[in-house]
Amino acid sequence: MGKRHFKGGNTSEEKKRRKEAADKWASVRGDQNNRNPWVLVNARFDAFYKAQGFLKGDEDFDAFLKHLQSPLPACFRIWPDYAFADELRNQMLAFVGKTLVLDGVEIQSAEPLHWYPGGVGYKLGTDRRSIRKLEGLNELHKWMMQHTDNGNITRQEAVSMVPPLALNVSPHHKCLDMCAAPGSKTSQLLEIVNRSLANPESEQGLVVANDADTDRAYMLVHQCRRINSPLLVVSTHKGQHFPSINGPDATADKPTPFFDRVLCDVPCSGDGTLRKNPAIWSRWSTSGGMTLHPLQLMIAQRGLQLLKEEGLMVYSTCSMSPFENESVVAELLRNAKGGLELVDAREFLPLFKCRPGLTTWHVLDDFYAIKKEVRDRKKKTNASTEGAESAAAEESKETKEAAETEEATPAVDLSNITDPYLRECIEMGMTYHPDFASVPEHLTRKVRKSMFPPTEEEKAWMHLERCLRCVPQDEDTGGFFVATLRKVARPVVAEEQTPVAAPVEEEITAEEAEAAAVAAEAAEEGPAPQRQPRPMKGLVDFHQWDLDTFNRIKQFYGFTDGLAPESFYIREDFVTSAQANATTGAKSVYFIPPAARSLMLGDKDARLKVVTAGVKVFEKKVLRSGDVDYRLLQDGIAFLEPHITKRKVSVSIQDFCNMLGGGLVSFSTLSPEFVNALYQTPTGVLICKYTYRPEDVLLPEGSTSAVPTTVHNFYAICWKGNTRAINVMCGKVEIDSIKHQMEALKVLRPKIVAVRAETAATSTTAVEETAEASPMEQESSEVVA
Repeated sequence: MGKRHFKGGNTSEEKKRRKEAADKWASVRGDQNNRNPWVLVNARFDAFYKAQGFLKGDEDFDAFLKHLQSPLPACFRIWPDYAFADELRNQMLAFVGKTLVLDGVEIQSAEPLHWYPGGVGYKLGTDRRSIRKLEGLNELHKWMMQHTDNGNITRQEAVSMVPPLALNVSPHHKCLDMCAAPGSKTSQLLEIVNRSLANPESEQGLVVANDADTDRAYMLVHQCRRINSPLLVVSTHKGQHFPSINGPDATADKPTPFFDRVLCDVPCSGDGTLRKNPAIWSRWSTSGGMTLHPLQLMIAQRGLQLLKEEGLMVYSTCSMSPFENESVVAELLRNAKGGLELVDAREFLPLFKCRPGLTTWHVLDDFYAIKKEVRDRKKKTNASTEGAESAAAEESKETKEAAETEEATPAVDLSNITDPYLRECIEMGMTYHPDFASVPEHLTRKVRKSMFPPTEEEKAWMHLERCLRCVPQDEDTGGFFVATLRKVARPVVAEEQTPVAAPVEEEITAEEAEAAAVAAEAAEEGPAPQRQPRPMKGLVDFHQWDLDTFNRIKQFYGFTDGLAPESFYIREDFVTSAQANATTGAKSVYFIPPAARSLMLGDKDARLKVVTAGVKVFEKKVLRSGDVDYRLLQDGIAFLEPHITKRKVSVSIQDFCNMLGGGLVSFSTLSPEFVNALYQTPTGVLICKYTYRPEDVLLPEGSTSAVPTTVHNFYAICWKGNTRAINVMCGKVEIDSIKHQMEALKVLRPKIVAVRAETAATSTTAVEETAEASPMEQESSEVVA
């Protein structure tokens, strides 16, 4: 039966409906080839930002507007600690400096970001959409796709790279990213903190990535998985309600915050992203920043509460409005009463071109101007679609609303205003508020006192000029704002000994006495029974793996004493997994280092909602016999292999390359030495390890290239059954990553498919020895789940 028999099938009416929907979406989206392109003009936007003073004259403003109306160049950075980062930089040399023509304009295909440390940041000559269409960038696009999937590079807007650098993170720091999704800044922090894995456990850092939206929090997991670091915890909370976490040295008398660094990249109106989000042009208003100002302030204040003394917090937005930027920072400094200071982050980014923060600005509200525009549009529509009588009635109603608006709007004496840009804003219908006292009472919840610039006295000690304002024309970026704040350790002042006054008996009312009696009676009866909290779907719980199962796995893999049982946690879904885990064991087992465990132990109110933590190292497999097996995963092998003494086989370079096709690998394609080792290994999970040797390098005849001497280990998790084949249990991304590294070392070889003679001399004995294998060692054909 064809699709035409189904409802909504391939009928002419359905085709017409789909075409209308596509045309409507194209019109809204504003495709460049569409007859209704984006409108990249907004007169109120122009007037508002001319008046704010961070653009110097008409020429500077013209450059500002020209860049905002052009597409945003795509950027990426190479993972600096990737073992073959130098190889990637050498490959980029083939693209740097290459000239292409786009719409009649010559552009550079790629160029380095001169200000990014280590020379690992790059900017393309076009935006992310055009890179797919330009034939001259096909090879670069394929290269970027491959290494993005492998985790070797990260696509990230240039100014988005600035906040983690302004935070001055060291590997041992405990970092919190309060509003982390989609995760590019989180991965930038994690790349730094991941270096602490080489440190003693007490000196290892941690990154906690939080987002208010659970779905976006899971997207964070995907974004950061490529780094494969156990020093990551992902949580889901509203930033302003993130739970208090005590540091390891906290006491009952003196709680100590947990975090050394806090990144507070708050939700914002986003007018700094006009180059990649042109839809903002038509709907821009000052109201966007004013509405978000209270939320931004709450999130930033909570971040400071979670920060240790002498720790740093970066407050950042992708907005250019002072209501979301300098006004929030000024209010934080004002409320801290000397417990906070601004740090000039230019010392961390000496080559990055930016502008100082504003010390004064104009508070302008376009609320009534927008209402007038809406009225005018309605009036025009009514005049063309309704009768004269109806239009006259509507006009009378609009006239009455306009009169009420004018009455509610405070009059402004233009004769006292000498700033031509400010006068232009007022003439366009914006309401100017010189100070908070001039704000009408009905607008005080919208135009708040904290939005106004500091006084002359406050300017002297706030140093708002230390903030970083990124404007598009300076570094060919989007608009951005960054402020680095240090939580100052306040000196402890010895309290004077004062005589304690005798308690004074206060008179209490009859109602207060009755309430006290009821409370005392309830206390004598003991605490009321606690209701069990109802499980919430989608939330998970991490708790320690049971000791009996751990000891069984320890015996199977031969764990050394360096792997403590408290490092292994199971992840349990409150709704779907609790019953299954009780009967057949946990589905997934995670390796969680001490730094992440200290976070969970410091959650004093048990309110932390964790999405994931550490690295998944084991996965449950249920055999047909009903027994449970835990298979080692590729993600966890780098951390566990040094502590595993069993079920490991060292292989030659050719055998390892033969396995890189994935799936089933026949013994006939492997060397006799490897096959003998396989026959002597009981059935079950197997770790195949290749250690790089300089003599394995393949160089062209007569080549004088230097041969790498650094030690590199490569691993492949396999399943060895009773058949004459092993199953390589690595995904395509992992295999591609291994191939790239081997290509960089010049040891990658083509797969050999020649059939070898069987070497069964030792196989019979080996099979007989494993005939009574434990359930853990059953053949792969028995795995059913």
